[in-house]
Amino acid sequence: MSELIALKAQQLASDSILMKSYEEFYNEKGFFFTKNPNLAGAKRKPPKFPINSKGFSQKWTEPEWFVNSQKFYLMYLAGMDKNKYVKDSDYESLKKAYDKWDQRYYVVFYGDSAKWTCNLFVGEALYMAGKNSLTSSSKYYSAKQIWNEEGIFKQIKKSEVQRGDIVSFYSGLHVEIVSQVMEEGLIFKDKVSFCSRGAGRGSSDFGTEKCNDTQNSRLINKKDIKFLRVF
Repeated sequence: MSELIALKAQQLASDSILMKSYEEFYNEKGFFFTKNPNLAGAKRKPPKFPINSKGFSQKWTEPEWFVNSQKFYLMYLAGMDKNKYVKDSDYESLKKAYDKWDQRYYVVFYGDSAKWTCNLFVGEALYMAGKNSLTSSSKYYSAKQIWNEEGIFKQIKKSEVQRGDIVSFYSGLHVEIVSQVMEEGLIFKDKVSFCSRGAGRGSSDFGTEKCNDTQNSRLINKKDIKFLRVF
């Protein structure tokens, strides 16, 4: 299972649409994409769009046509403020936005002040690997919940770390997925450092693989790092 999780993390990282949505979410646009239809708040692309502008402003307010998260995303794509009062004359701009929406992706709107994406990356990769990575409230586990070994996450010994394990940094402030483990020693292959993939490291670093650096941020024996496995 761990190797499958590592492969899905790499696949997720190469999905430019999802990574762009994480970047937008981190930069306080309020939304992100998922392929998990069971994630709380996930809304698909509306199955239909009005055929012309006649009465469009009225249809825009009717939930059988659009719900709020769908409207917010379409307005974002159209370059409109989400608080704008939509008129019939906005039909063409919003129809073009609708046509841009790839129906494989569900939009989730958690609000403009939300920004954390590291747990979204981990949860999405686990979903892609076939694991039920949702809490009882149908959200992805937070970084702190993962550190606390809630749900499907179990701590492992640092001598057992392998690709596809979850690494939790800074006592539960950040999580990523291990992509490589570096070993040293001729007789005893001690696990020394690691590389990992994730999101939420800053406003422009999403999905890249990072290895141990000059600050020794990815040494396996650091005290504020914990490793967990999904069984």
